[in-house]
Amino acid sequence: MTEDFIQENEDRELFRRIKQGSEEAFREVYAKYHRILYAVALKMLKDRSAAENAVQHVFVKLWIGRQDMTVMLSLRNYLYTMTRNYILNYLRSRNTELVHSYRLAQLVPEASDPLDAQIEREDLSQVLDTVIAGLPTQKRQVMCLRKAGYSNPEIAEMLNLSVNTVRSHYQEGVKLLKSRFGHIVLLIVTLQTLFL
Repeated sequence: MTEDFIQENEDRELFRRIKQGSEEAFREVYAKYHRILYAVALKMLKDRSAAENAVQHVFVKLWIGRQDMTVMLSLRNYLYTMTRNYILNYLRSRNTELVHSYRLAQLVPEASDPLDAQIEREDLSQVLDTVIAGLPTQKRQVMCLRKAGYSNPEIAEMLNLSVNTVRSHYQEGVKLLKSRFGHIVLLIVTLQTLFL
């Protein structure tokens, strides 16, 4: 017998016991898979708190819905799929505001009126500010100052950092925004720099 086969049989037995209400079996599954699921969630979310919340959600759902669940292949794959689905839904809900703003921007005809252009810039600026507010402190400060029109040397002097550090924080900030919110943020950042 292979190791995978033995593990799947053990998992089937643990899941059978969980369905019957065994807290001990639940604790065993939690101890066995918490770290793996957390690593997967952290890799996808790049945020420790959000990753921990995702894993907790999966285990709560496993316990609460245990009697209605059917694990066809392996418990490990089932938990992984639950985690991935939760994360995808979480990311979709976080991106809803950005997607909505992007779609609205697509529906609005190109502004010929200076007042319309100003309102559009302010809307994009608000969305960008919301996204930037979620960044770590120094990256957030650098992004805000760059958005305000300050150069890297000016920002370096204000924050008492080297110009290379400022440049690095800006590049990492843009990378974080892109990883968390995809190409919508890149579009907003690009539009924002065009408006400045």
